[in-house]
Amino acid sequence: MAKPKFSAAPRPPALTVEQTAFIDAGRGKDRSFLEPLAAGEPTHRLSLDVPKRIASRFKAACALADTKMTTEILAFIVKRTAELESKNV
Repeated sequence: MAKPKFSAAPRPPALTVEQTAFIDAGRGKDRSFLEPLAAGEPTHRLSLDVPKRIASRFKAACALADTKMTTEILAFIVKRTAELESKNV
C-alpha cells in the first residue's frame, strides 16, 4: 500500500483594511462608554445574585439588542456612579 502524500495547506490571504476594521468594530468591542477609564486598567470581579426571572429577561433583551450583558451592566454602573457622585457633591 502506497504512503499517502500530504501537502501543506495554502495560507489564507492577509486581511484587508476593511476586514480588519469590521472585526475591530464587531460585537462586544464597543467600549466607548469606558473612555473615562484608563486603557488596560485592572479589573475587579463582581458577583451578583439576581432573581432568575429578571436574569432571564435581561439576557433575552440583550440578545435581541445584539449586545453583551457585561457591556450593559458596566455601562449602567458607570452612568449610575456619575449620578450618585453628582448628588453628593
